Amino acid sequence: MIHSSKNILNHIKELPPVVELRKKKYEKKFASNQYLNLFKGIYPNFEMASAAAKNYQTKGYNNKKSAQMYQDMCHKIFPEDYPTLYWINRLIPQISSLIDFGGHVGIKRYAFDSYLEKINQVKWSVYDLPKVIDEAKNLKTQLDPQNEINLNFLNDLENQNTDLFMALGSFQYIPKEVPEVLDELSSLPQYLLISIPVTKKKTFLTLNHIGTTVCPYIIRNEDEFLKGIKEKGYSLKDSWSAPNKICEIPFHEEYSVYGYSGFVFEKS
Repeated sequence: MIHSSKNILNHIKELPPVVELRKKKYEKKFASNQYLNLFKGIYPNFEMASAAAKNYQTKGYNNKKSAQMYQDMCHKIFPEDYPTLYWINRLIPQISSLIDFGGHVGIKRYAFDSYLEKINQVKWSVYDLPKVIDEAKNLKTQLDPQNEINLNFLNDLENQNTDLFMALGSFQYIPKEVPEVLDELSSLPQYLLISIPVTKKKTFLTLNHIGTTVCPYIIRNEDEFLKGIKEKGYSLKDSWSAPNKICEIPFHEEYSVYGYSGFVFEKS
């Protein structure tokens, strides 16, 4: 009886008039979002997704409000952090520098401090948008008044080099591929540590509303992503899934991603 009732409800939900009502309700929720991480729509390229994002009149990530939104995470560890912690700890004896690409205000450097005994031996440099870097510098004076944490900030990657290039959840927001960004450095890093949503489908985009802004959000084809990095001279050392990191796209269930992927590469 219960199973039959659920089937009836599911059938009603998929009736065209009901679907239209549900879409209108979700559009209202998406447009007025302030605190949730929401996704909407499917787009074939960055230009179309960018045009759709402009309908929401938001300011992008490069503003003070967006720069301040994740600061409560500076002292928190999440389940998806443990593979990253494992690999950084394993690589510390072999590296002296790390670029945290899209690392916001240095969230992971602060959060990982008590978990990585020798992390201060590594020059940790965060690269992000100008307004975010401004906020990061201000925050460091508050959290590290004695300047004891080996944390630096970059406004550009030109002429920079590093032993480990790390990007935790940043490449889905930019149209550049990993090899293109690596080419901006003065030399290729020995190691890459990347966390990113991938799919077996053709690369596509959705819109992501983070509460302060709406951004194009890229879900890359996994095989193409791996091929591009391997062609740059890297071999895959490890990979994992973070099942608690999801991209759920209402009305496009077949495109939703349940579990982002982590990868470690070493230059051959």
